[in-house]
Amino acid sequence: MELRRRLLPLLMTISFFCVFYYVLQAHFPALLESVAVLRTTLNVENVTAGPESNPDKDFTPVKIYSNARPDRSGAFLQDMLFAHAYAFSKNYTYGGCCESGEPATYRNDVQKLIDVLGLQNVLRFACPGPSDESAQIVDRLVYYNQDTGVWTHQWLSHMQNLVHYNTSMPPLPMAIHIRRGDVDVCDTDNGFRYLPNSHYLRLIDMYRPSPNTPVHIFSETTSSESWDDFRRDENIFLELDAPIEKVYVALATAEILVMSKSSFSLNVGMLNNHQVIYTPFWHKPLQHWNIVSPEIMSETNFEMLRLKEKMGCLNNR
Repeated sequence: MELRRRLLPLLMTISFFCVFYYVLQAHFPALLESVAVLRTTLNVENVTAGPESNPDKDFTPVKIYSNARPDRSGAFLQDMLFAHAYAFSKNYTYGGCCESGEPATYRNDVQKLIDVLGLQNVLRFACPGPSDESAQIVDRLVYYNQDTGVWTHQWLSHMQNLVHYNTSMPPLPMAIHIRRGDVDVCDTDNGFRYLPNSHYLRLIDMYRPSPNTPVHIFSETTSSESWDDFRRDENIFLELDAPIEKVYVALATAEILVMSKSSFSLNVGMLNNHQVIYTPFWHKPLQHWNIVSPEIMSETNFEMLRLKEKMGCLNNR
C-alpha cells in the first residue's frame, strides 16, 4: 500500500507526458519535426549552452561549419556569407567552409575574393577537427531558410567593419555588373537570369547623375547581344573579362551600383553602403536598396520576348 502511494504521483506524471506527446504528434507534427531537425543539425543535446549551465566545467562555444557549394564564385561565396551570418545570429562561431574530396572548381577564385576583402581570418576553408567537440556541419537549408533576412543590420555593420580592401583602387562614380558568359537569351535552363542591354541603358538614364558621369560596366566578352549598344557613349567604359578581385572591389565600393540577377551581384551589393540598384530576382533585396520599378520590368520582359523571337528561341520550343 505504501509503495503504491509513493508510485502514484510518478505514474500520473508519466501518463500526463504520454498524453501530451500524443496530442503534439496528432495535432502539431510540424513542430515535432522542426525540433527534431534542429537537434539533429546542431546536436544541441551535446553542446554546452553557456557557463551558467555547468559552473564546474569550462564553457565550450558552439562552432559550425558549412559544406562547400559546387557552383561559381558568386554562389560559392554567398553560401559562406549566409552561414557566417547564421552563426552570428545564434552567437555561434563560424569555423569555415568544409571541402570533402577534391577542392571545388571555383575555390581559387573564392579565395582571391576573400583575400582582397581582407577576410582571411573570418571566412576560412576548414573542416571540424576531432578535438572540436561542439563543432557541427550545418545543412544548407538551415541557414538559407531566411534568405537575405539572415543578413541583419547588426551583421551587416559587423561584416562591413571587418572588410579591409587590399587595394588602393578609388571608388567609381557608377559601376554596373551585367551577367553574361554562362547565360544567354535562348538558354532554356538559365535564360531567366538574362537581362537585355536595354534594361541597363534605361537604368543608366535614370540613375546617372549627369551625361558626363563615367559609367564602368563589368562583364564577360561572350554575350547574346552586341556590346556596341554601350560603346556609342564615350563616357561608358566596358571592362570585359577583368580580374575577378578587381571587379569585386570596383562594384562593392562604387558610389552607384547597378546589380544583375546573380549571387555575385548580391554579395557586392551587401558590401556596398552607397546607392544600390536592385532588379528583382529570386533573392530578396536589402532594406536600403532601390528596387527597379514594375514599369521598367514590364518593358524588360517585352524586350526579352522580342529578343527571343529575333533569335529564333520561340520557334525552337
